[in-house]
Amino acid sequence: MNKRGLSQVVAMILIILIVIVAVSIIWAVVRLTIESGVEGVGIEYITINMEIIGQSVFINDTNVLFKVKRNPGKGDVIGLKVVLEDVNEKKELFDILDFDIEELETMSVMISNYRDEGLIDISEISIAPVFSSNGREVVGNIVDVYVVRGLEGDEVQLSWPPQGFQTTKSYSYAWRNDTIYKNNIDNIVGVYHIGSFNTAPWHINRIKAATDAMPAGHKVVLPREFMYHHPDPNWDSHIAMHAHPDDGCIDPDTGEFVNYTDPYTGESKQYVCIWWDNGTRLAIEKFGTLFTKLEDEEVEIDVVLLDSETWLDRWGAINNSLPDDIVNGFWQAVENDPRFAGAEENISQQLIDMGYVPPWARLNDTVWKYKDNAICEGGYNCYDNYLVWGSLMLERIAAYRTRAIFDVIRQYYPDITMSDYDIFYWNSSFAFPGPRGHKTMKYGSGAVTGTHQSWQFYAHLGNIANTGLGYFQNIPYNSFRYEVNKMRAMYLARPDIPIQPWVGTRSWPGNPNMGIHLLQNTDLHQEMIIHLGLIGADPVLYFNAFGNEADDLLHSNILKEIDLMIGYDVEKQTLITNLTDWTNDFVYTGMRVGEFKVWRFTPEVNITLGETVNDTLISSGNVNELEEVIFQVDTTQIIFPNATIYIPENFVSQQGHWVIQLGNAGEPYVVQ
Repeated sequence: MNKRGLSQVVAMILIILIVIVAVSIIWAVVRLTIESGVEGVGIEYITINMEIIGQSVFINDTNVLFKVKRNPGKGDVIGLKVVLEDVNEKKELFDILDFDIEELETMSVMISNYRDEGLIDISEISIAPVFSSNGREVVGNIVDVYVVRGLEGDEVQLSWPPQGFQTTKSYSYAWRNDTIYKNNIDNIVGVYHIGSFNTAPWHINRIKAATDAMPAGHKVVLPREFMYHHPDPNWDSHIAMHAHPDDGCIDPDTGEFVNYTDPYTGESKQYVCIWWDNGTRLAIEKFGTLFTKLEDEEVEIDVVLLDSETWLDRWGAINNSLPDDIVNGFWQAVENDPRFAGAEENISQQLIDMGYVPPWARLNDTVWKYKDNAICEGGYNCYDNYLVWGSLMLERIAAYRTRAIFDVIRQYYPDITMSDYDIFYWNSSFAFPGPRGHKTMKYGSGAVTGTHQSWQFYAHLGNIANTGLGYFQNIPYNSFRYEVNKMRAMYLARPDIPIQPWVGTRSWPGNPNMGIHLLQNTDLHQEMIIHLGLIGADPVLYFNAFGNEADDLLHSNILKEIDLMIGYDVEKQTLITNLTDWTNDFVYTGMRVGEFKVWRFTPEVNITLGETVNDTLISSGNVNELEEVIFQVDTTQIIFPNATIYIPENFVSQQGHWVIQLGNAGEPYVVQ
C-alpha cells in the first residue's frame, strides 16, 4: 500500500472538514448580525423602489424642487430622506415628513433655502424612503441618485398642491338659512335671522338649536330688530334704531320736534332726523338683554352680520320723492337744530374740516340742490358739498351702530366679528365713481361697524354707465373689472381691516332699484368671486334669496376651487398693489401662498363669437411645466416669468386661467 498517497487523501478530507466547520461558525455569526440588524423588518425593506423624475428637477439660488415616482413594491412609506451634495462635496440631510406616497404615485418635493445650510451649487440629489414596519420607523437605503446637469433651472414639472401643505376649509355665509340643510353642502352656512328680540325660552332655544348645527367657528346670526323700518310685515316692522320718536329735529324757538304734513294722508308727521341718541340707548338695552340671555344659555355665536341699509346721505336722509317744500323743510330743520352747531358735536365744524365750502353754505342749497347751486355765494365751488355730507354721515351711522350693537355684544362675546352692509373704508388715492356715478370716495376715509369692511358686489353699474366713459358701459366685462377694483380699493385703503363682500347668485337678474346683474349666467360671475378670494375675502357673504339649488352648488364648488389653490395653512399675502387699469381688457390678481405665487388671469373674450380664454394663451409649455407663461390680448402680451398653467380637474369657469409661480419668480409684466 502507498502510505504517502493515503496521507494526502486524509489531509484533504481534514481540510474540507475544517472549512465546513469554519463556514458554519462564520454563518452563525453573520446570521445573528443580520437578524439583529433587521429584526421585525419585513420584505418591504428590499422591495420599496422610488426614483427622481429627471425632467422635473428645478434648482435655483433658493430652492430645489423635484418629483418622486414610486414604482411597484410593497411597503408603507411615511417619509423621505433627501441628501443634497454640492460641488465642494458638502452634504446635508433634509427630512420630508408626511410623505405617504403610494405605489405608482408621483409626489412633489421642495427643499427651501438650502443655502442656509452652507450648501452652494448642488451637484447631486439622493433619496431614501422612511417606512413603517411592524410598528417601527425604519430608514431604507438610498434608492436613487440624480446627478445635476446644470440645466435644471430651465423647466420643472409641478403638481399642486405642494407636498407638506396642510389644507384649510373656507365657508360662505348664506342669506337663506336653509341652504346648508336643503342642499347638503358642507361649506355654506345658512345665517340664522333673529327677527324679534323676544327673550322667551323657546326663542332662545331656537337660536341655540340653529347655531349648534353650524360648524365650529362659523356660528352666524343676523339681527333684524332695530335695523329696519319697513312696511312689509315679513321684515318685522317696528320702530327702528334710527326712527325713535324722541330723536326728531328740534325747533330752536319752541324746543319741540319739527313736523310736516303728509301730502297723501294729511297727517302731521315728525321728521326722522340725524340724531339717533334715544334709539341707540334703547338698542343698547335690548341687545344687552338678549345677549345676556344667550350667554346664560351658553349659546355659541362667532359672527354677527348687520344689513342695516339706512343712509343719511343726500338720497337717504329723506324721501326725495316728497314735495320740494317738505324736503326743503327737512334740510332746514337739520341745520337749525341747536345740536348742529352745538359745542358737544358741532357737525357744522366737522363738515368744514372735511372740505365743506364755504362755511355759510346752506344744506338745502348745496347738499340737496347740489346741481343747481354748484357755484354759491362768494364764487365758491360748492358742488362737492353733498359728497362731504355723505362721507361724514357714513362715519356717523357706523359710530352709532358700533356703540349700540358691537360694543354691547362683545361684552358677552369678546371674540365676535361683525360687519354691516355697504360700510367700508376708502382712500382718495384709489377713488373712482360709485354706482350712482358720483365721486363718493373723494372726501373722508369711510368707516366700519365692528371688525370687518363690507360692500355689495352685485355686478350692476347703475348710473355710472351714463358717464360717457367706454369702460363703464353696461357690458359684463366692464362690470367684472369694476367689482374687482371695488375690492382692491377696500383692501388698499385699509389692509389691516378684513373684508366680507356680499355676492349674489349666478342666475339672479338683479334688483330693479339697483340695476341689472350684468354677470347673470356668465362665467365672469365665478371669475369675480375667485378674484375676491385672492384679494382676501374673509369670508364671502352669499345673498341667495333669489337663487336655486344649482346656484348654491356652483357657489360651493367655487369655494372648493379657491381652497384648492390658496386654502392652506401657510403664510399668505395678497399681491395686489393698485387698481387694475380701467381700460385693460384683462385682469390678473395674485396671492403669495407659502413658497409660491398663485394668480388668476381673466381676459375679455367674446363668447358669442366663439372665442375662448385659451385663444389668449400663446406660450405655456406643456401643462404643469414651470417656464414662461405668456398671454396675448389684442396687441398686449402679459408675461408671467418662471410659471406654469394649472387646470383643476373640476374647474368652475372657462373664462380664466390659474397661473402658479415659485415665490422668487419675477412679477408679471406687460409688453405692448
